[in-house]
Amino acid sequence: MIFYEDFIKKIEEAQYEELQLEEIENFGLEKTKKMGGYGIAIPLMLIAAYEIFVAIFMKQYYLILIALVLFYFGLRQCRNMWAYKVVVNTKEKHFFFQKLDLDLHKVEKIQLREAKIGKKVTVVLDFITIEKKQVIIPMYMTNQLRLVRVLQNLVGSKFSIKK
Repeated sequence: MIFYEDFIKKIEEAQYEELQLEEIENFGLEKTKKMGGYGIAIPLMLIAAYEIFVAIFMKQYYLILIALVLFYFGLRQCRNMWAYKVVVNTKEKHFFFQKLDLDLHKVEKIQLREAKIGKKVTVVLDFITIEKKQVIIPMYMTNQLRLVRVLQNLVGSKFSIKK
């Protein structure tokens, strides 16, 4: 992730460029996050396979339970990485993120800002709906600049950038 100030400068520079909207815009997980996720998932599954191998040859079958738990966590980590997707339907003005479905007509305000998530400060999208429901989505996706531009184009003056 680039620094927040540089990201804002890129957004301001790109505002004057023509933006061609597709009917459905897809944004996947950033490559560095994928590498980190696979760096956790693959070793967990390899350790589980080794545990099963040892359990069978040493006839210590209780190790298979430990291996199954490790394998489950490895598969779950892979599923989380594959499921991370942001989809913006520009025709119907819908924002989809995993199980979240936001109608952009019912959004009162969208703010791009920095927020502390865990131990890191990262860029987030802060959605506030008409029902005063707040949804904060970290910007871990690829092509973040395009996502911001698409949202700016769709909601217009409801979109703001906190500097």
